[in-house]
Amino acid sequence: MKDIAAALKVSEASVSYVLNGKARQYGISVALENKILRFVEKVGYRPNRLAASLRTGKSKTVGMIVEDISDPFFRPLRGLWKSIFIKKVTALFMAVLKIRPLLPATCCKLLKITR
Repeated sequence: MKDIAAALKVSEASVSYVLNGKARQYGISVALENKILRFVEKVGYRPNRLAASLRTGKSKTVGMIVEDISDPFFRPLRGLWKSIFIKKVTALFMAVLKIRPLLPATCCKLLKITR
């Protein structure tokens, strides 16, 4: 964010507010918001989720263990999970018992590490 702010000659706070979707809340003009978003798109900026989780104490990681993802019970839920998790979650671990019975233990270890 420092590099973006320096390149655009704006404050780091303005860049942060825009990238976190809080531009309106903090009085950032539409013109400045668009300027920042265009630049971010141009340079291909991607936030460092690990750094964010260290700063906030939240990893935004979800783990799910299911018996069989092809089971008709889970089919309608897959689209719902995607629509919810894609906006709110950084990582989604899914262990399917039918395919890899030992995977849930690994998944639980990863979740414990990233909490």
